[in-house]
Amino acid sequence: MFSLCIPTMNRFDTFLKENLKKYLKNEYINEIVVCDENGEDIKKIKEEFPNNDKLKLFVNEKRLGPFLNKIKACQKAKNE
Repeated sequence: MFSLCIPTMNRFDTFLKENLKKYLKNEYINEIVVCDENGEDIKKIKEEFPNNDKLKLFVNEKRLGPFLNKIKACQKAKNE
């Protein structure tokens, strides 16, 4: 089983919406970790994909930047 780690900021409409649909159907991905820099994407994900156990959603308390946000997402993952 695999974890998919996605650092994000304001990419719901351009990336996350369509791709999360595909990722959620993938039987090899059992966890999708999303770390959001400002919380806007997380709000939209919760509206579009309510009560999905595969999704692990985190909002950063402060902006970390792309590199540190990616590291945080990987640290939150439970699988490889």
